[in-house]
Amino acid sequence: MTTVTLTLKLPEQFAKVLASKHPQGLEAAAAVALKGYVTGGRPVKNTERDAAIVRLILDGKRRADIAREYNLSIVRVNQIAAEHNVTRPREVKVKLATEREAIKQKLLRDWADD
Repeated sequence: MTTVTLTLKLPEQFAKVLASKHPQGLEAAAAVALKGYVTGGRPVKNTERDAAIVRLILDGKRRADIAREYNLSIVRVNQIAAEHNVTRPREVKVKLATEREAIKQKLLRDWADD
């Protein structure tokens, strides 16, 4: 694939706002904007990446860490999870529920002994 260099003269404030829209800066943001303009803005699904993200979620990796690794927002990682019906209860909640149940059972046993 051959590439072409394009030089744009942008107002400084516009360039700052555009640069803030992409973690890799102005050039990357401009490239994404131009690609969206040419393709009609429809995103192309990255099925391989999404499958890898689903595997990581199921393996228990934190979604914030996944987002950082793939340079996505946490919202996008959650959207990918929702598209694939991936839910994984946090171990903390399961552990807390188990501990509460154990305390409840002990209380009932102790109360029954009176």
